Amino acid sequence: MKSKGIIVLLCAMLILTLAACEEKVVPTPEPTDVIATVNGVEIVYADFAEKYQETLDYYRASVEGDVLQDEEVYLKNSVLDFLIDNEVLIQAANSDDYEPDEDAVSAAYDDLVASYEDEAAYQAALEDNNTTAEEVRESLKTQDNIDYYLNTYATDHDMLKDLVVTEKEIEDRFLQYVVDTNRQDLTLDDLHDYLANMIQDEKMRAVVSEIVDILSADADIEKLITFK
Repeated sequence: MKSKGIIVLLCAMLILTLAACEEKVVPTPEPTDVIATVNGVEIVYADFAEKYQETLDYYRASVEGDVLQDEEVYLKNSVLDFLIDNEVLIQAANSDDYEPDEDAVSAAYDDLVASYEDEAAYQAALEDNNTTAEEVRESLKTQDNIDYYLNTYATDHDMLKDLVVTEKEIEDRFLQYVVDTNRQDLTLDDLHDYLANMIQDEKMRAVVSEIVDILSADADIEKLITFK
């Protein structure tokens, strides 16, 4: 296991179809084809294909409908960018002397297994995702290492203040939620913790994105494919 509407008019679809007839068809890369490198570390198409299928399945379930071509192109390029960013983080996290806490990793693994109905369901999930329990453990170790690195980096660079969620932000988000959903029956207490966590997650993603941008600026990144 490898460390988340567009409306197309009929005339636009016709133009795209005609254009596609004139363009040279680009063959699908082989599983072992290198599609990007990060400081010399290769990202192969097989890794991309696995993550893309996982993302596509999730997206299809969320939209409950067909995925349009423009959306697929966007998802493909987003997945490739994710794999590159993740490799940047893995390399940065591996550059320090931190060793993942085995007890914490084991606890996280036990929580994951417990989230399934039973052992059989967990084993079925492993098979469906073409992975093993050992690979899952290694993935959790990698994530623990990355989390430690990000927390240390944010602390050392005085970025933790950007994660503070204020009551004013929660109140503003609540009012916007009521307007968007027309749920006049709700009170701030009903959604306070939910909205606070949502805002916190948004702030965390923003900080992580900033850190990745800083690290990427100093990395030797080569993207060998762009999906169109």
